[in-house]
Amino acid sequence: MASTPFPLTKTPKAGPDYTAASDIDVMLVNPYERASALIRFARTTNDTQPALDPRLWTPIKPLERVPFTLLLGERLWFIGPDGLFAMLES
Repeated sequence: MASTPFPLTKTPKAGPDYTAASDIDVMLVNPYERASALIRFARTTNDTQPALDPRLWTPIKPLERVPFTLLLGERLWFIGPDGLFAMLES
C-alpha cells in the first residue's frame, strides 16, 4: 500500500488536495498521538470548495484510520493544524 502525505492548513486551500483518477479503495490516516492534532476532511465531485463549514467536515481523530472508496473524479479536501500532514494510503 502506498502512502502519500498531504500538508495541512487551518483553512481550506483554493483547490482540492486529491482527485481520484479511478475508483479506488483508500485509507485516510491521522498519524499523530496528541489530541490537538485533529484532522478534518470533505469529499466533493468537483473543484468547488465544500459549502459546509470546515469545522463540520468529517473528523479523523489522532491515530485513527478511516477506510472508504473514492469514485473516479471525487475530490478530497483536508484541514488541520499547520505543519502537520494527513496520510492517504492506497
